[in-house]
Amino acid sequence: MEAGRHSGRSAHRIWSWAAAALAACTPGLLNQRDDLLFFPSLFVSLALATAGAGLWALRPRLRPLVAGALAWAVVGGAWTGALLAENFHPLSARAVDWNTEFLYGRYAGATIPPARRERLSAQLAGLGIAGGAQPRQRVRALVEEAKAAGRSRPTSDGRVFFPVLPERYF
Repeated sequence: MEAGRHSGRSAHRIWSWAAAALAACTPGLLNQRDDLLFFPSLFVSLALATAGAGLWALRPRLRPLVAGALAWAVVGGAWTGALLAENFHPLSARAVDWNTEFLYGRYAGATIPPARRERLSAQLAGLGIAGGAQPRQRVRALVEEAKAAGRSRPTSDGRVFFPVLPERYF
């Protein structure tokens, strides 16, 4: 009888973490924020760790599967995290677009420290992006150029690249 109660408690913990992960990830269905990916990932990780620990303790025959799933999650999470981090590289098309929006677009009224604003303005000017008539057209041209050249990772020549993204962009 004791084993049955232990299983019920473990199942309750697993479902609790799954519910917490779902609740944490739900806002991402409405508004994706790559920079906040850590928050829902934390809940998913905790749910997987709880489930894995429960399976490890209750089902010794499944231990190789649990170990394999852990390795898969660690490697996949590291790869995905590194890939998404490239969105924030200063020469990523996404970062260039964001910076254009913050300096010349719909977020131009945002408070940006003067030194950072000057640095971003100089960087964008070096890429041919300036305030005035539709600066995002130049961003789109840079994206098309990067796609045509197959630049999907940062390069040593300092040119804009179009990062591998999990969703459509432009």
